[in-house]
Amino acid sequence: MKSDLLGNEKWSKQLASLRRVPEIFQELWRVSHGFVIASLGLRLMLAAFPPLTLFISKLLIDAVVRVQHGHREDWNHVWEIFVAEFAILALADLVGKIAGYTDGRLSDLFSHHLSLRILNHANALDLESLENPLFQDQLERARSQVATQLAVLFSIAQFAQNTIGLIVLIGAVAIYAPWLVLLQVISLAPLALAEMHFAAEIHQLYRKRTPMRRAMEYLMNLSTNTSSVKEIKAFRLGTHFADEYDSLGTELHEENACFSRRRNTIVGLLTVMGTAAYYAGYTYLVWQAGHGLITIGTLFFLGGSFQRSKWLMQEMSMTLSQTLDRALHLGDVFEFFRVVPQIATSGRRFEIPKPIEKGFEFRNVSFAYSGTSTLALQHVSFSIRPGETVALVGENGAGKTTITKLLSRLYEPTEGAIYLDGIDLRDYDLESLQSSVSVVFQDFVRYEMTAARNIGYGDLGSIADIERLLSAAEAGLALPIIERLPRKLDQILGKKFDGGVELSGGEWQKLALARACMRNAQLLILDEPSASLDARNEFLLIEHFAHLTANRMAVLISHRLPAVRMANKILVLDRGRLVEQGAHEDLIAKDGEYAAMFRLQASGYQEDFRFARTNDLV
Repeated sequence: MKSDLLGNEKWSKQLASLRRVPEIFQELWRVSHGFVIASLGLRLMLAAFPPLTLFISKLLIDAVVRVQHGHREDWNHVWEIFVAEFAILALADLVGKIAGYTDGRLSDLFSHHLSLRILNHANALDLESLENPLFQDQLERARSQVATQLAVLFSIAQFAQNTIGLIVLIGAVAIYAPWLVLLQVISLAPLALAEMHFAAEIHQLYRKRTPMRRAMEYLMNLSTNTSSVKEIKAFRLGTHFADEYDSLGTELHEENACFSRRRNTIVGLLTVMGTAAYYAGYTYLVWQAGHGLITIGTLFFLGGSFQRSKWLMQEMSMTLSQTLDRALHLGDVFEFFRVVPQIATSGRRFEIPKPIEKGFEFRNVSFAYSGTSTLALQHVSFSIRPGETVALVGENGAGKTTITKLLSRLYEPTEGAIYLDGIDLRDYDLESLQSSVSVVFQDFVRYEMTAARNIGYGDLGSIADIERLLSAAEAGLALPIIERLPRKLDQILGKKFDGGVELSGGEWQKLALARACMRNAQLLILDEPSASLDARNEFLLIEHFAHLTANRMAVLISHRLPAVRMANKILVLDRGRLVEQGAHEDLIAKDGEYAAMFRLQASGYQEDFRFARTNDLV
């Protein structure tokens, strides 16, 4: 009973998935309605050629037989039929080539269109969605099923083409022997049902294996990516990851082999049954021809039509199975498109004021990451005033980076609210807000492109402005790096592409800082901006910090406490709670958490800064 229910569920899912076909067709029509019309018209022509060719061959054979029996006047008729058959076959070949070209062009255009739509939709989603593992599974399935969308339509078009050809052939066969048609249907129906059953099973296996395939892809990238391969070699992890990859791959292959054996055994037996039915019918036709009940041409026509219709029915069975299987995958793409951003602008959509007058205010803000009930921030309240620099300090996992992501509305608070100039941050236009914020994340991106792009991506509207690029490079302490590069701003960075130049971690960080300086932002967020710098360059950055933050608000995260001394306000976080806040001198005098951390680091930093200043003066 349970098996029957599961079977019915598979069928219902397959048939329901076909409701997506009109939507895919609309997408295809928007891409190129001209190619769509051409493809449909060519397929109609291709459907008519096989039965027409068989009928012409029947006429040719009967004409030749009549000539053999002394009707010499039929020779002209033989040659007329022969030329007609040649013309039809030549035209069929030409139409087939044109149809192949049309389908290929349509496929390329549609795949590009759908891939671009997936990319744009992913760009429109918020960080919380993108970081969700379940969403990553959806994205992986959507990306891998781009070709499936068009394949469904081509399968349906092929099915319609074969159906038209089959109707013509069945009509012709039915005139002479209606029982042959019934014999074919009875013999091939079980094969069609079996193919559709296995199609649904394949789709279930595909969905179940998505996390496993992503794990294999991750292991492959981890073992070949230049950013991770150094550590993998240093710790001799390559063989271990290869073994894990092999273990996952072996599990997948064993499941595939088991499924294939079962499927091929059942389908093979049903195919043999269909072939036996064909030869039973063909044997009867031969007997009729031998007894003069039908002409040799009719035998050829019926035998060819019977064989062709048998092939068409098997092909249609397979096509229907593939169509329903692919139609199930249609849901993967549309399931992805149904994901909506968690962060939405309210109906008010205020533009960010220029200049900001009162600043930002956190009021009793709490936040929990998706999939966990643990609060990363707990009832945090503080303010950032115009022209003020606020430093965030605390242990790893204290909630510092979470605050910066909430400020730039990459996340929404779980509880409480953030205000800008007294207005809820959710009431501002999201694009306007994020254009007013510039961020250097701790895990900044190393764009393996030109130096100009690495800096210019901070403000795409000014990416071609050389003066702006150089000014931003100078502000980010990256100008000396640019001047040392062989091709200056046009130099490709990294080792991914030919001719690229690799930079040190500190040099990449300075480029990230320069990128942040490209944007004329009212809020600058620096998350561990000196993490990859040596003591000397860290000192220079601290000295330069006042210039970076002039006339704007700034948020600085740093584990190196001497770097936060110039902040107007220091927020001390501990496991998501704000435990202290105030200026450096006030917190030292309070002799609390901050004072203890500062004393722990002070002696070592004092020596480092003295060394850096001495070298800078030299």
